[in-house]
Amino acid sequence: MEVSTGLKIFRPPFTKMPTPTPEEINAGAEKIIASMSSGKPFFIGRNGSTELESIGHYMDCKRHNTPFSPNIIRRLQRVSGIWPANADTFEKWVKDYLISLTNINGVSSGWYEPMADY
Repeated sequence: MEVSTGLKIFRPPFTKMPTPTPEEINAGAEKIIASMSSGKPFFIGRNGSTELESIGHYMDCKRHNTPFSPNIIRRLQRVSGIWPANADTFEKWVKDYLISLTNINGVSSGWYEPMADY
């Protein structure tokens, strides 16, 4: 999928990410500290597994011209605290979420252990 800012999103097969090393954690922390110390606006966010699963579901439905599952919307509500009321607001949330990722200075992606084999 391509959004207006040119961000291309694809969904590779799910693979468990290796645990970051202490050096990688420290490098990330140094970037955050530098951003906070710069006096300039910055945006650091995180992608959780539920949000990523929802975006993947959206892209699959668009690709195959199938309706969105109400279970995905309920899961966002229950697990992530995101409240799309229906398929239209779910689609708007996904599009806004993808556009917001193009404006981010740093991002962390999380995953939920029970989904490791998903």
